[in-house]
Amino acid sequence: MLKRLHVKDFTVFAEADFEFSPGLNVIVGTNGTGKSQVLKLGYAIQLAYAAAPRGVPQVYTPTDESTQIIFVATALSRLQEVFLTDGLPKLVRRADQAQPRLARQAWIRATLGESGLGALDFRIDDTAGTNSGFLQMPPLGKVAEPVGKPVFIPAKEMLSLMPDIIGLSDKYADLLDATYIGLARALVVPLLKNPSAAAQGVLASIGTLLQGRVEADNGRFYLVPQQGGERFDINLVAEGYRKLGTLAYLLANGSLSQENTLYWDEPEANLNPTLLRELARLLLLLANQGFQIILATHSLFLLKEFHILAHEQQTTVRYFGLSAQPGEATQVTMRDNLELLPDIVALDAELDQSDRFQAVLDQEDAH
Repeated sequence: MLKRLHVKDFTVFAEADFEFSPGLNVIVGTNGTGKSQVLKLGYAIQLAYAAAPRGVPQVYTPTDESTQIIFVATALSRLQEVFLTDGLPKLVRRADQAQPRLARQAWIRATLGESGLGALDFRIDDTAGTNSGFLQMPPLGKVAEPVGKPVFIPAKEMLSLMPDIIGLSDKYADLLDATYIGLARALVVPLLKNPSAAAQGVLASIGTLLQGRVEADNGRFYLVPQQGGERFDINLVAEGYRKLGTLAYLLANGSLSQENTLYWDEPEANLNPTLLRELARLLLLLANQGFQIILATHSLFLLKEFHILAHEQQTTVRYFGLSAQPGEATQVTMRDNLELLPDIVALDAELDQSDRFQAVLDQEDAH
């Protein structure tokens, strides 16, 4: 799991601290405040950390120069692939695209594992070739928690693009960022004979919603009806169902487990309120069973649903409110209660519309 993420002069953040819970974490804010960038940064860091040498963890310390050189190169490569920028210096904070960078270096520190024994630090300079960092493994006598490859579900659904997306990404450089390619590769993993007990309830619920199950045949996906009959090519299935099918398939093939972190960007995209309410319930169910989930959303409906469910189940959802004034760095506020989250522009706009809509209804009733 990703326990903490601290950044300084990274993209839109002058300095920001994210203390993630082991369960459900929700990042909310208007466009341009850095929601997707936080998701991508966490995803890239966990990709690099999961690939770090782990045979004898206590051997690999910040003084082991050869290991550090390899690790830093891996971490920076993951950042390059995930952000798909033509140069890592572009990730150093600037006021806007027309102005020079405000800082000469961006600093990133991440703490991983529930105990926080695993950590990494690195910097990105605004000139190429001078980046550095180190990997901190557990000290002698300590054991690192399992670190699996994270899973990232982007706002655009992926099942209908399989398997062509893998072939195209292998053929053409920089066609898609690593979040899409990573998800595509996770989706080609064969199904488990017996999915984990933690996944069973969610799989059953999604099966009921879809009235069937998602299966793969030669890399292409189909919806197989519960009542029998001809299977549907996944392209003929509504996009909202495809997104739920993606979650189900990742659970069914073990790519998503309690050893992974799930990152999900705008899960509300193309889901109607009924499906969105069910998705909120399923995500909170997974979180309560030990899955770490970090998602970014614009949806006030989804936020309200999380709040209702958390109250009913007496559990906690952690919220991060991102806000920024024009020309200023993004500010981050963390709360474990939606009601205590300060005003967020994205939420205010929906609340204002609700008030205006009710005012129109009242005027129509008066006539």
